Amino acid sequence: MVGVKEMVEAFANVHPSDVKGMRAPFLQTAGDVTYQMMSENGFTYDSSMPVLEAIPPSTDYNHPPMWPYTLDYKETKRCQMEPCPVESYPGTWIVPLIDYMDQNKNPCAMVDACALPHNATEAYELLYSNFQRHYSSNKAPFGMFFHTRWFTYEQNLEGLERFFSFLDSLPDVWIVTVEQVLEWIREPTELSGLSSFKPWDCRLTNRPAMRCTVPTICRFVLADNSERYMPTCSKCPPNYPWIGNPLGQ
Repeated sequence: MVGVKEMVEAFANVHPSDVKGMRAPFLQTAGDVTYQMMSENGFTYDSSMPVLEAIPPSTDYNHPPMWPYTLDYKETKRCQMEPCPVESYPGTWIVPLIDYMDQNKNPCAMVDACALPHNATEAYELLYSNFQRHYSSNKAPFGMFFHTRWFTYEQNLEGLERFFSFLDSLPDVWIVTVEQVLEWIREPTELSGLSSFKPWDCRLTNRPAMRCTVPTICRFVLADNSERYMPTCSKCPPNYPWIGNPLGQ
């Protein structure tokens, strides 16, 4: 993950300080090794842990859903994917992947892991029904985590647009980033004050200037003769950036 920070700085013009959190590939952390790495390298939060729990006195899974929390104290919730951290890491946040329930009543940590909607109405209902579990109970942040393949289906896009239109009709719902969620939890602000809540300012006055309008397409031939392509506004590195060599030297 530290190498990824170096990659996006060198080839995507993203400052390392803007990379606040991480998600482990396949949601598979290395337990304490991962969270020690985070605390040593300036990562604010992890969003890799699926959560499917019934919080007493409720006997319904994820009803109410879990809020983000810190590892100031040792974990107490059930570990759904081993290994999980067993030590405390003060200041490190966990943004749990609250499992959705799809139309077949199966849990899914990522939206695209749910049963594929057959039409736009089913796509809308998938998002709406899971959102209501948050909105009608303890108002825990409702995460929407996708892989790009979900957007390749036209019915999903139609359902998503309809869902966003519904959210836009609600006076107390905002679509924000994970880091913005944590900023609000650190500094809870009433609805009447959110228009001046600086972390949710959409003007982006500190956005870095674009390096180019047409990126260079870098071509790499790997040892097995397979090819990789990488668009960038920076100079192409001599080798494909990868684990152990994030700058492609």
